[in-house]
Parts: sequence; C-alpha cells; structure tokens
Amino acid sequence: MALLLLAAVMPAGAAAVFTIAENGTAYSAVIDINQTDTYPFMETGVLGEQIPAEVTEVRLYNASGNVSFQKDQTGITFPKGNYTISYNGTIKDAHLLLSLPDLTAADVHLPAALDVRNPFMGQINPGGKVSVDDQGRVSIHWDRTGYIEVRFYDPTRESILYLFANIWGVVAIVLLTPYLLMRRRSR
Repeated sequence: MALLLLAAVMPAGAAAVFTIAENGTAYSAVIDINQTDTYPFMETGVLGEQIPAEVTEVRLYNASGNVSFQKDQTGITFPKGNYTISYNGTIKDAHLLLSLPDLTAADVHLPAALDVRNPFMGQINPGGKVSVDDQGRVSIHWDRTGYIEVRFYDPTRESILYLFANIWGVVAIVLLTPYLLMRRRSR
C-alpha cells in the first residue's frame, strides 16, 4: 500500500525516487527504467567500488501489472521493455550511498525529523538541490547523477554538535584570556 502511494506522489519526469523512513534506518525506492532487461542493485563501497546492495520486497511492474523477473546476487533480469521497479533497502549510519546504472534524474525525500543542510554534519553528492516543504520535509533533487550520496542527521546530533562547539569556545576563551592580558600589560 505504501509503495502504491509513493508511486502516486512521484514527481512527473522523475526516474528515481528514494524515500527515507521516519527512523532513518531504511528507504523505499521507485525507479522508472526504459528499454532494458536488467537492473543491478548496487551500493558504493568504502573505496568507491560497487558492491551488491541488500534489497527486499522487489517488485517489477508496468501499465499491464506485475512482471515476473529472475533475481540473482547483484540484481534482476526480465524481458526487455519499460518498467517501474520498487524495492526497500537498509541504511547504515545515517548514510545513503547507492550506485545507479545510468545517469538518472533522482529525488531523495527525508522525513521532517531528518536534515542535511548543516555542512558540518550533512552531505550530498554534487549537483543536488535541497528544498524544504511547508511541513519541514527535506527533498534533494539531481537532474542527472550516477550515484546517490546523502548523509543526514537528526536534531539530537545537531544539538550535540552545538554543545561541543560551545564547550570548546569556552575552553579557548579561558586559555587565551591570560595570554592576551599579559600581552596587553607588556605594551
């Protein structure tokens, strides 16, 4: 049911839409593909290599309904044509890192409790345009990208960053004040 709703709200012309779950540990994907007979599910590894992504609830369909496919370790194969693929995947350490088989228009939607806009904590791959709707949900759009990289955070992590920065600011002031006072006296 949720995937059908996701497909219904998919922006016109989008080739790939990834929606992050409320808790930030999973995502749902809806991807339009054209004139192909395979689709690999790949993540980008630590060294930039492509590794198979673990996905669940894979569904392949077109205007006439569900289409059967063969699944192996790296992806799925099916009769050549135009389809929509939907599936679910997991996110590790608040970092979504996926490799796309072709340059694709893509969107990532985060729930209102997650954000990417603080450059000290959040990250998106180049070309992404961040927008926020009236309910506080963050969306990132790429016109053409070969991979998706989104590092997001919750309000607790942002509060901890500000607390850490304030503590170090106070430490710097306490340590620099005697030096500056002595320097002023010596003049």
